[in-house]
Amino acid sequence: MPSSEPPGAENAEKAVCARCGVTAETPPPTWSRAVDHGRRSYLCDDCCRAHITAIESRLDPARW
Repeated sequence: MPSSEPPGAENAEKAVCARCGVTAETPPPTWSRAVDHGRRSYLCDDCCRAHITAIESRLDPARW
């Protein structure tokens, strides 16, 4: 019996916000993604807005 999911859905990555725990079937383009020690994490758009100062303060000054 054919699957009702679109092709490639078995490899689709579920996204969970690391701060508030909200989930999405796939990471929306408005979410922030970080890779730390090979581990991927996400922040939803609401958490990104709420914590933008903390996020920016961790950027290497050379990037500015």
